[in-house]
Amino acid sequence: MTKVILGQRTLVHRRLWKALDSAVREIEPSTPDAAVIVDILRKRKSVRTDDLLSLTGFEGKLAKKRYDKAMTQLQWVGTVICTPALVDNHKHVAIAELWKTKFPKPLVKRHGPAEFIQATIEAAGSAPEREVMRWYKWPREAMRAAISELVSEHELDVADGEIVSTKLP
Repeated sequence: MTKVILGQRTLVHRRLWKALDSAVREIEPSTPDAAVIVDILRKRKSVRTDDLLSLTGFEGKLAKKRYDKAMTQLQWVGTVICTPALVDNHKHVAIAELWKTKFPKPLVKRHGPAEFIQATIEAAGSAPEREVMRWYKWPREAMRAAISELVSEHELDVADGEIVSTKLP
C-alpha cells in the first residue's frame, strides 16, 4: 500500500515494486519537518504514528499541523509507507516505516519515475499531461524528463496535451 498516486491509499502490485523503487528510493525529505520524521524512522525502523508524533517533538496544535503536512508529503513521494493497524482498545493508527527499511537493497539499478509513470499511463489508457503531473508529488523536472524519455523511446505518445500509451490496440 502506498499513497504516491494522488495521495490516495493505493495497492501497488508486486510486479510494479521495482518501478516504484526506482522512482522513490533516492527522494530526500524536502523540508526540515520531514527530515525530523525520516531521522526518527531511520533510528527506530517502524513506529506507530501516534508515537511518532511525540518522538519527533511535534506537540501542540500548530506543531501537529506541521507534522501532518510533513507526513503527507513523505507518503505522497513514497519515502514513508504507513500501514493501517488496530491497536489497544480498538484504536486506529498506522505503522510508519521508510521505503528503504521495507526494501533495504535497491530492487533495480536504474533510478527515476519513468517506468512507474509508464505503467500508470498504460493502466489509464490516456490522460491529459497536466493531470499526469498532478498524480504525483515527485520533482516536476524528473517527471517531465521521464515523460520525454518515454516519448523518445516510443513507449508513450503526446498529442494535443494528451499522453497516450503506445501499447493500446
